[in-house]
Amino acid sequence: MLAYTGPTFNSDGSIDMEIEHPVHGLIPFTASPDDPEEHGRLLFADAQATAAPYVAPLPTLAQRKKEVDALRVQVIASGLPYDFSDGPGTIQLRNESDVRNVMGVAASGQSLASMGSSETISFRDAENVTHDLSPNDAVLMGLAVSAFISAHYSTAWSHKDAMQTLSGQALADYDITTGWSN
Repeated sequence: MLAYTGPTFNSDGSIDMEIEHPVHGLIPFTASPDDPEEHGRLLFADAQATAAPYVAPLPTLAQRKKEVDALRVQVIASGLPYDFSDGPGTIQLRNESDVRNVMGVAASGQSLASMGSSETISFRDAENVTHDLSPNDAVLMGLAVSAFISAHYSTAWSHKDAMQTLSGQALADYDITTGWSN
């Protein structure tokens, strides 16, 4: 069997090490129990009892900021609980299309209100309940959605600002789940 040094489990469950190659000297090698070559399977079997455990690398600031962005999107996509004039519901905000739809309803309400019309605008919520909105109610719904989205962007920016000076374990331990409201 080839001599090896520094066996360490990696994120895939195989073992990274350096083997003493007869021609090239020490070279990196990954031993796996599923290696198609017998020497790879034998090295894995021999090294697994003494291999150092896998230690995940600490996240970078860029990675943590992406986590904040993903959480912001998830929180907004969960929708906005809203009290319509005919009862409670949830305004769907799963994607840009949903947001455009809400803003379109609000713009329609604004246009109708400016013309002095009392025509209602139908809006279907996440629970599949249709609400007939007055022009003013449509505008208020749009304003509520705008405030909801802005608040979550503000929370995301606060987290990103707070993490700006952190590194290493402190950055990894920073709790990005606080401060989000629904």
